[in-house]
Amino acid sequence: MNPLLHIHLNPLDKPTQNGYNIVKRLNKYLIKIHREVSWMKKRYAIVVDCANCAAKMEGLAQETPGVKTAAVNFMTQKMAIEFEPGADAGTVMKAVKERCEKVDAEAQVLI
Repeated sequence: MNPLLHIHLNPLDKPTQNGYNIVKRLNKYLIKIHREVSWMKKRYAIVVDCANCAAKMEGLAQETPGVKTAAVNFMTQKMAIEFEPGADAGTVMKAVKERCEKVDAEAQVLI
């Protein structure tokens, strides 16, 4: 075994259980991280006629308070938003929708 790995092991565990306990602890940690992060990213359908308008929508969404990152895919007509920790997704998306729909008369963000 790797000598560095022994630093992280519980010395009271039996040698055959060490690998199992590491995987078990790691799994709990990953589940916790997933729960904390997964609510922060959401995808929304959009309606936009040109790639330039989609790029403008992406820029406006990124500038909206409460948005960490925003990405618009013109081909799939989708907008992916990652929210700042603690931000209310509903309130932020109303602001994003209001800003983005000013880009073009036919542009829409479907919440």
